[in-house]
Amino acid sequence: MIELDDLETRFGERRRMRRLRHSLEIMDEGFLLGADTLLATRALDGEEPRALALLAGAHGRALSPQILDIMRKAQDLWSRGEKFLAQLHLTFARVPPLTEEQAFAPFRGGRTS
Repeated sequence: MIELDDLETRFGERRRMRRLRHSLEIMDEGFLLGADTLLATRALDGEEPRALALLAGAHGRALSPQILDIMRKAQDLWSRGEKFLAQLHLTFARVPPLTEEQAFAPFRGGRTS
């Protein structure tokens, strides 16, 4: 089992190497947040509860399950080559931006890309 100190060290290293994703983003590997924490692959199949749990952990409260519909729409746009529109769709999803402190929660509970 990974110790909290080890996780904090790894988070700090990742933070120095890459920019923090304050908002939900879609990339080839899937939906990313914080320190490149992978919330779900772009397929989302079966990963919905995990994605909602990581978002809730980051924000300190449950988000509306409608975010999954928005993520599916973004995935559809991405798969059709409309990458800018896919990200724009996520941008207007009204998911509050993360602070640096909040970004640690999904990192601790998720996997990084």
